Amino acid sequence: MLDFVPIKQSTLNVEGDNCVIDALTNDTSGVHVCAPGGGVSGSFGSGLAPALETLQMYRKTPITGTCASVGSINMALLLYGKGVTHTQCYANEFCSDRFIKKGIVPWFDRTKVSVDYCAAVLYHKLRDAKPYHPDNRIHICVTNYETGEPAVLSPDLGDIKRVVRCIKASIYLPCVGKGYVMIDGVPYTDGEIGQGLLKATLEHDPKFLLLLMSTPKNPNFQWVRNLKEHIMAKRAMTDVPRLTREGMLSRHVQHKLEEAWIDDQLKLSPNHTNRKLPLTCRVSPTRTMNVVEQNRDRITEAVGTSYQAWLELLSWHK
Repeated sequence: MLDFVPIKQSTLNVEGDNCVIDALTNDTSGVHVCAPGGGVSGSFGSGLAPALETLQMYRKTPITGTCASVGSINMALLLYGKGVTHTQCYANEFCSDRFIKKGIVPWFDRTKVSVDYCAAVLYHKLRDAKPYHPDNRIHICVTNYETGEPAVLSPDLGDIKRVVRCIKASIYLPCVGKGYVMIDGVPYTDGEIGQGLLKATLEHDPKFLLLLMSTPKNPNFQWVRNLKEHIMAKRAMTDVPRLTREGMLSRHVQHKLEEAWIDDQLKLSPNHTNRKLPLTCRVSPTRTMNVVEQNRDRITEAVGTSYQAWLELLSWHK
């Protein structure tokens, strides 16, 4: 088990169809997990993988994952069954000076963020890993740096180098370094820009869908943070292609519209004629964290509380 001591308060907000959690804990034809980004706040979304591993459930049900940005890291840990041993990367590596320099001002201090280091750590941790189930699949959302168009990369989980390279592209902000990763001759960047995550998920027509959120539903004062980020990004992205820049600056509005649509869908019964979502469960944290977080104790606590909440939830359904 993870050696974390969580605080005693509600950590996860669970909405939708409980049968999705049941499907995780029993032999089924599979569960599709959708994992979006959220920066280092994605540590809140990391608790599922180690909980399944601790309870020895991770070999029962094959998982297909559609993910973007930091959600791609969570998905890799989940599909390779490496949650217990490698979730500590959030605290030990992803808030270290080697990845994010202390005192960084987001969007402006682009030279103080090393996505290369993040990818190198992930490859080192996963270099000998194998997917825990032969039917596991990963679909990583990226954005074409030149056109702003969404794309989905589906690397073979047996090819660790390519998986990590696709993840690197999905977490690569267009205002950091050169802004993109070349894959098969195409420059790809942050998977959250193209707004294709939920659409790409539904194209797989899943029977059971788990929306594994990394940020709270309608967090307080989030609009202030989004506005500040928008202003900073607009100043820092003058050299980014226009369509990609516009997608980056409008993504918060698109996320809000998508979240409202999910809210409306979850209010409908699964067999309702207007229901477009399959059997769906949305799990989101009840607290938020800075997208660029450098406090190791805060990240350790976030991972621990998420892990403990998933342990209790899965044990109840087991």
